[in-house]
Amino acid sequence: MSDLSGAGPTGPYWFILDENKQPVPVSIEVASPWLADPLNKVIAQTRFEDETLVSTVFLGLDHNHRFSSANRERPVLWESMAFFPANPGGKQDEWCMRYSSHAAALLGHKAMVALVQSRETGMGRALLLDWDEAWKMALIKAEIDDEDTKS
Repeated sequence: MSDLSGAGPTGPYWFILDENKQPVPVSIEVASPWLADPLNKVIAQTRFEDETLVSTVFLGLDHNHRFSSANRERPVLWESMAFFPANPGGKQDEWCMRYSSHAAALLGHKAMVALVQSRETGMGRALLLDWDEAWKMALIKAEIDDEDTKS
């Protein structure tokens, strides 16, 4: 069994970002103070009038749980979460998606914001019955919107 201090038999666990937002593998001793600064971790946040929050962050710890070296893929280092206000029963809903690049995290943030915005419409409620399909449609919309802003 390997520890989480740095590189293990399946690859590095801890990362920080360089000036180009690219992950750099480091030891936990290097990662800890860097990750303690929220400015290093928060990629985007969107708060809605109903207090719903969509937050996209750099995790610093690889969340790719394919631990065999034969199945090792790119590290999963970014995450978007939507936190909804507690409903009358006290249960707080949340959504989560994870990514392997800064660009995917930014696009994913836009997609999750679009899903939150659509959740009250009839179409949004129907789509959310099938999360995978809703997520694909939101990503396509975010990619189209992203391309429109570049032209």
